[in-house]
Amino acid sequence: MGSAMRPKTMLAAGRGVAIQAFISFAAVLTLWQAAATGLALPSFLLPSPADVVAAYGAYGPRLLAEAGVTLLETMLGLVAGIAFGMAAGFAVSTSSLAGRLLSPLLVVSQALPVFALAPLLVLWFGFGLASKVVMTTLVIFFPVASAFADGLRRTPPHFLDLARLTGAGRFRTLRLIRCSPPSACWPPRRC
Repeated sequence: MGSAMRPKTMLAAGRGVAIQAFISFAAVLTLWQAAATGLALPSFLLPSPADVVAAYGAYGPRLLAEAGVTLLETMLGLVAGIAFGMAAGFAVSTSSLAGRLLSPLLVVSQALPVFALAPLLVLWFGFGLASKVVMTTLVIFFPVASAFADGLRRTPPHFLDLARLTGAGRFRTLRLIRCSPPSACWPPRRC
């Protein structure tokens, strides 16, 4: 018999995972409630789960509206961070001049704590949407830039030689080989 699981076995395994998740969730809630009551801290420092549920009942619509604003700020920062990170990673990996100019800035952007910049961002952009989007962009920028540049540099040379032999230009090589999903050639025997 092959290594594929039967449907009944898969269903039982899924049930086991669900039970483990429920037990873990119940244990966290129990520990949280015990800490909230046992430590006797003020509820603004450590509210109990019951206090959280009561607050959500009282302020639910407002919390949902504010969650929508937070989601918008996060998504805008995510898109901007990915776009700027990919552009910087592309520039660093394809141009030695851009690599020499941008690499120190990338290192500094990672070494500088973003939250230390928060007061400056508020002064420059105000309390509105812009300062939060810029903060999110800065958090996302470096990991994307470094990972994208590293991925572009690690393209197997024989793939690039094959692209050159077939007459692919720089853009087509970038699109089809350098930026293709990694699963396209995994496991390696399929390539």
